[in-house]
Amino acid sequence: MMKKFIIFGIMCLLVSSCLCIEQRNNYKISNDDLLKYSKTLKTEINGVSVEIPLRCTINDAMKTKLVNTSDKEIKEYYLTKPIIYLEYNLSLSQKDGGVSIMDLVGKLIWLNNFYPHKMVIPINVSENITAKVILNNKEGYTTFTPSEIEMIKNSNKTMIIKVIKTNNNATITKIKNTFIIEGNSLYALDMAESRFIIAICNN
Repeated sequence: MMKKFIIFGIMCLLVSSCLCIEQRNNYKISNDDLLKYSKTLKTEINGVSVEIPLRCTINDAMKTKLVNTSDKEIKEYYLTKPIIYLEYNLSLSQKDGGVSIMDLVGKLIWLNNFYPHKMVIPINVSENITAKVILNNKEGYTTFTPSEIEMIKNSNKTMIIKVIKTNNNATITKIKNTFIIEGNSLYALDMAESRFIIAICNN
């Protein structure tokens, strides 16, 4: 009786092992699955293969909530509006999100090599606004009056990219010609900023 019980137990273990092996063989991790957990966006821009480092994984970036917009609309706006105006809190510390803002600025300046825009990036606000202006990949500095800034922002040729720290999770919201990139922590801003870059660069 004991011998039969042992044989039965061994058979159960063998069947169980076979099922586990079959399940593992049927589950294959694709390259696409692996890429989701990468911090590098591999894409093609104007026929050139590029690798863009992100501040979070692609998988986390895609968790960013889109409000009143889509990846397609973000890209269409970016490609069709000749002026980009960046709006952000100049005093935001690096650990609170300033590093995300600087990363976004750096990437947009780099992307200007492929998709030329006139970029206006405020660097000092007092009575007037001093801004870095990039045109035809040449950088300069110009002082604008508040009314001149309003004219730029209200133009139908302008895409406003606004980065702010809020109480919301990683979110990109479109209001008129403004795309608000927001989050309640440095990583949430990293997620939203990375989603924005993915949207304008991915095919």
